[in-house]
Amino acid sequence: MKKFQLISVVGFLITLFACGGSGSGSESAPTAGSPTETPKQTFIKGIAGTAWVKDCFLINSSYLTIPDTNSLTITININASLESVTTVQAYAGPVCDHHTIGTRLTFTTQLEITDKIISEEGIEAYGLNTVFIESPDLTELPSSYSLIYHNSERLYYGIGSGSNAGESNEKRHSSISLDNYFLKVEN
Repeated sequence: MKKFQLISVVGFLITLFACGGSGSGSESAPTAGSPTETPKQTFIKGIAGTAWVKDCFLINSSYLTIPDTNSLTITININASLESVTTVQAYAGPVCDHHTIGTRLTFTTQLEITDKIISEEGIEAYGLNTVFIESPDLTELPSSYSLIYHNSERLYYGIGSGSNAGESNEKRHSSISLDNYFLKVEN
């Protein structure tokens, strides 16, 4: 039962954070520093081959309630092909240590970076389509349609707003909270 509840959390987090990614289209990758490199290609190069963490955050019980889980740590590793391996570690208390460690889930998604989209807050982000690839713990996760924004050492994912719950391209997340981000970590 606990694993099923954590799977529900992961589905919620995918909707909330829109984890995953990969370049799309037939754009060829120019050499580093090439004057023909597009802003989108520069963005993709900036997130490819990186790792990110949202460390020990409390789950907002107004969104969901999960017995024996009060906080999570989410780690995202994005490879050069924009395949994203996400690890969700649950903790039973507000302190994330080995005394409160709970269920751990890992799943792989493919990221597709689409065109620039201006968020409701006026942030120039890119569209992000996420497709589930595999997981030793899950059978399937829904595709997600969100936003992605990278600013130096921080990575932001879109969040749902109104009817924009990220379930389709037409209902893509349209908002970004600058208070909700992942920090870059060394691979």
